[in-house]
Amino acid sequence: MLSLADAVRVVALRSRAITALAGRGGMVSVALPAGEVGVLLEPFGERISVAAVNGPRSTVVAGESAALDEFLAAAEAGVSVCGGFLSTMRRTRVRLL
Repeated sequence: MLSLADAVRVVALRSRAITALAGRGGMVSVALPAGEVGVLLEPFGERISVAAVNGPRSTVVAGESAALDEFLAAAEAGVSVCGGFLSTMRRTRVRLL
């Protein structure tokens, strides 16, 4: 078992590694099932994709920042994308240690 100090060190080092790997991309949390999100992402090609499924109605999308901005703009404008409606999204902007 890790001590609290060791656990904090692991979290900090992992955060640094993720930051180094992240590049210029981003992430968006979407309160929709992954299948619905996949359909909404089709117009964006390989620029963004489903990165994680956190629950039945909790999907994370990741990819190019510009494509995520377009995706969010469509959501905020209430624009229908590929016949689906985008709603309840938030951009995750976390500065990692």
